[in-house]
Amino acid sequence: MLMKKLQPKINMNEGAESMNNNVQEISIKEEVSTEEKVIEDISATVKKCDGNVDDIVVNATPFSAKNAVRAVAGKGGFSIVKANTGNRTALAREGHEYLGKPKTLQYAFNDTSVFIGKKLPNNCTDFNVKETNGKAIVYSTALVKEIAERFELSFDDRTSMTFGDIQYTNNSDEPVIIVKIK
Repeated sequence: MLMKKLQPKINMNEGAESMNNNVQEISIKEEVSTEEKVIEDISATVKKCDGNVDDIVVNATPFSAKNAVRAVAGKGGFSIVKANTGNRTALAREGHEYLGKPKTLQYAFNDTSVFIGKKLPNNCTDFNVKETNGKAIVYSTALVKEIAERFELSFDDRTSMTFGDIQYTNNSDEPVIIVKIK
């Protein structure tokens, strides 16, 4: 309940001291019907649907939008970035540490995966690593382009893809990371 002081009309000829004598205190009740109305509407809707919920759900129309499947990086995640700011691959801290934080990396592939290591068999191409926040970043437009082409990755509606299906293994006592792309 709101309390408000109202001042009655005063004759301008009366003195200022009589103004204070004429001030009256009254109570004004403000109606709060909107909240009550919303609660009533919700209650009525719930009561209407109560017996027919199964019918309502069964007859609902699904949205036509489709889920965009994107891999989420777990430990040792691998990302490919194709952007105006630079084309690069990024190996998460865990993977970089597993490989021994090398200054260069080598890449290879098969039908489904990318192989990353400090030294891979039958490979003499080293890519320089720039370490950023523990991640191994390799800036190479040619490498990003070749990975995208080999695995038919489309960057039309995105600038990066991250893959989290990672396997840590060894080849001839050298650590190797296998990133499943397909």
